[in-house]
Amino acid sequence: MANHQLHRLRPYVMEHAIEYEWRWFKEQFEAKKIVLDNTISWFQESKDRCLSMKRNSFTEIYNDGLIHLISQAHILNEIAIPETLHMDGSRLISFYNDAQDITILCSLLILFRQVAGSHHTVQDLMDMKQILWILLNDAETSMSHIAIQLATTGGKIRRKMFAGKEMELLDGLVNRTLASDNQLYSMIRQRIYGHLRDYLDTGEFNPTTISKHGLSELQEELTNLSKRIKMLADHNKSTYSPVYNVIMNECNKKNKGNN
Repeated sequence: MANHQLHRLRPYVMEHAIEYEWRWFKEQFEAKKIVLDNTISWFQESKDRCLSMKRNSFTEIYNDGLIHLISQAHILNEIAIPETLHMDGSRLISFYNDAQDITILCSLLILFRQVAGSHHTVQDLMDMKQILWILLNDAETSMSHIAIQLATTGGKIRRKMFAGKEMELLDGLVNRTLASDNQLYSMIRQRIYGHLRDYLDTGEFNPTTISKHGLSELQEELTNLSKRIKMLADHNKSTYSPVYNVIMNECNKKNKGNN
């Protein structure tokens, strides 16, 4: 009953939250306690990036800017966060951390496929995902623990246990795979942020591309994260639409003047 009542009240609460946040921002802006320099730069940079991708609408430019900002949330204190998103810093960091978790899990599952060989099943992948999730959330887990788990489970599936030199190679491979400058890791990370942006654009994923990118076993996590980001995006756009409309118009005028 309580959940039902809260669900019915949600539109009312959201409407007044938008109204309150906009009123506070407007008052701060008119009192010159807030400027929009960072927001303008953020939007213009996104618009410039979108030119080569033929993403011209406000929604496409906004979505690209938001996803790019989330991808940099680990250095949020070092970059100029848009004034219109100042109140959402902790959410952006949370989104970044979740995207990192998905990237790590995807990287390790790709490695597990190689370790287990052709005998692995979809259920094997789902079981390994759960085991890896538990290990990654344990502060005492090391890369060696993860390598041992991959080797133990993968060895049973391929019917040949890992030992000696082969185990040493796997241990090193785990460390290299999860290095931030690793080519595979960087590619997976880029693809995941691309899927998040596509979800903001369309409200869904392309299942063929998800499968091709090795993310089928992580679609639930990716969907949950995408929905949370979309809730923030919808709220933010509804709240600051007067600001974004002016910025969009000014950016269009600037671009026409440069042509």
